[in-house]
Amino acid sequence: KGRQHWTFETFFTPLDLKRAGVVYDPDRDDPPRFIRDAKGRRFRIHWYSGTPYIQRPRTFLVEAASRENPFLPPDYEQTIGGEYSQLFAMQELEGKFVDIVGMLFQRWWFTQNLMDITMVPRNALRVRYWDRAATHGGGSATAGVLVSRPYDGPLVNQFIIEDVVSGHWGPLERNRVMEATIKADAEAYGNEVLQYMEQEGGSAGKEIGQQQVLQFAGYPVFRDIVRGSRFKKKDNLKLPGEAKITRALPFAGLAEASHIHMVRGEWNKDYLDEVVAFPESQLSDRVDATSGAINKISNRPISHEPPSQASRPRGAAALLLEYQKRRKRETGNQN
Repeated sequence: KGRQHWTFETFFTPLDLKRAGVVYDPDRDDPPRFIRDAKGRRFRIHWYSGTPYIQRPRTFLVEAASRENPFLPPDYEQTIGGEYSQLFAMQELEGKFVDIVGMLFQRWWFTQNLMDITMVPRNALRVRYWDRAATHGGGSATAGVLVSRPYDGPLVNQFIIEDVVSGHWGPLERNRVMEATIKADAEAYGNEVLQYMEQEGGSAGKEIGQQQVLQFAGYPVFRDIVRGSRFKKKDNLKLPGEAKITRALPFAGLAEASHIHMVRGEWNKDYLDEVVAFPESQLSDRVDATSGAINKISNRPISHEPPSQASRPRGAAALLLEYQKRRKRETGNQN
């Protein structure tokens, strides 16, 4: 967004003040607001992030705020704006070109690599990562994101976001949804999907994590203990903190380098709305879950060999692959 959005270059071009004959000392003078050409015509100077621009000839930009849209619900602006920082609200609700320092993701990084579920390779390491909440109807959401990394084929070592489940559920309904999703993953992939659950530090987080591992006994469920500053206060909002942003950096780097693919689904729009707003929005649960899944999968060394010959993942993934190989040998002996 801001100057990175395609519409910006359509309407604006950089202005060289010296070539235009404008004397300007940024340490002493206020930024000039207008300039005249050789014919005496006056043009407005637009300043973005300290850089001057002028509007291109034969263009006219109309900035429209969301409140001016008669088809939106009456509480739309208040509801959406309550999730955004002031800068992001200016961009999304006021129709302004705003450069927001720290925006990590671009929507087209994902839409350029959309794929059908039938194109997803079966032979892959899969992780579904859960960012849990227990707030019914609002606040933080529970999100479970399934990510795979193929062992071979044209998508070898690429990352595929296969599925996203998310909602504002109370503890009982949340556990039911998680159990149904984990069971569906197991049935679809032979109980090979590693299920990780984010666990906050402290005794309470440890107790909850242990209870959920026991609840899902029989499935490869593991805890992931996270630490650091998870949230920060800005504009009276609870925004993602340094720890969440740091955890998302590998995800952002892979997406920018076109190593992230995404399966088409009804969840795509809501998912991308949250991703491109990160970290200037209070909504970050799906980003957290995706970052967690990618970071867990990334522990596996890069290899173009099939899993039977490749160096194995560390930790729980190594145990799972050893278990799979043992089952195949036992099945072969029985036949």
